[in-house]
Amino acid sequence: MRTLYNVIGLSLGILLISSCVRKNETIEPAAPPQGGKGGHVTLAVTAQHHEKNLTDARIFIKYASTTAPADTMGYDEARDVGVVNGRPGVVFDSLKQGDYYIFALGQDDSVIGNRFNLYGGATYKVVDTLHKTYDVYIAINNELHHK
Repeated sequence: MRTLYNVIGLSLGILLISSCVRKNETIEPAAPPQGGKGGHVTLAVTAQHHEKNLTDARIFIKYASTTAPADTMGYDEARDVGVVNGRPGVVFDSLKQGDYYIFALGQDDSVIGNRFNLYGGATYKVVDTLHKTYDVYIAINNELHHK
């Protein structure tokens, strides 16, 4: 008799467990944020050659990108270096969360006997949506050769 109760109890337990099936719906992940205008972030960008801040440079930014465009016409904004927070640089403001590619062209007048044309770039990711200013330094160490 005891075996019969155990079999009935086990059968009822299996029936209860197998009858509770939850349907899981697939939730698509949110699209990653695209960089661009319309946010609260400011990037204060300074071009440097061997850790020296350059006063003779032009800085470019490409929204929603981690790679450089084919030429300087493909950037979304460009500014000549001025004074930002007491040092040479440019400001790109009202930026949203997302990816950016920053590129700088400049010249270092401290090289005696020659003005070198220099360039360099880097990706930058804005990860928050707060009102915040980030200091960004771009190393421009490569000589730019024109054909």
